[in-house]
Amino acid sequence: MGETRSRPTHVRRDHVRVARAAASALALSIAFALAGCTPPSEVLEDAVEQGIASTATAGIALELEADGRLLRTTALNAVEDARSQAADAARTATLVRAGDEVDAGRQAEASAALQEAVDALSGAADALDGIGDPADAATELAAAEDALRALTRQGRP
Repeated sequence: MGETRSRPTHVRRDHVRVARAAASALALSIAFALAGCTPPSEVLEDAVEQGIASTATAGIALELEADGRLLRTTALNAVEDARSQAADAARTATLVRAGDEVDAGRQAEASAALQEAVDALSGAADALDGIGDPADAATELAAAEDALRALTRQGRP
C-alpha cells in the first residue's frame, strides 16, 4: 500500500504565518497609501512582491498535489487563498495615486502583471476543481510569476 507523505505540521504552520504576515503588510501598505504616507513606488513594489509570493505559493501547492504529497482540497484552499491575496494586491495597485507619468506607467505595468497573476491563479483553482489541466495551469502560473519578477529585476515598479 502506498503511503502519501505530507509536510510536517510545523512547515505548514510556517507557510501560513508567512502568508498572514504578507497579507498584514499589504493591508498596512494600503492604509498608508490611502492616507498618502507612502510613495507610490513603494506601494506598487509591495503589491508586486505579494503577487510573487501568491503565485509561488500556488505553484508549490500544484506541484505537491501533482506529486501526491498534498490533498487536492488542501491544494485548492492554498490556491484560493493565494488568489485572494493577489486580488488584494491588484486592487492596491489600481488605488495608487500616481504623482507623475513615470508613476502612472509603473502603475499600469504592475496592474497588468498582477491581473495576469490573478487570472493564472483562477485557472489553477479551476484546474484543481476539475476544470482544465493542472499542468497548463502550472505553466500559466510560472509565466505570471516571471512577469512579476521581471518588474522587480528592472527596478520597476
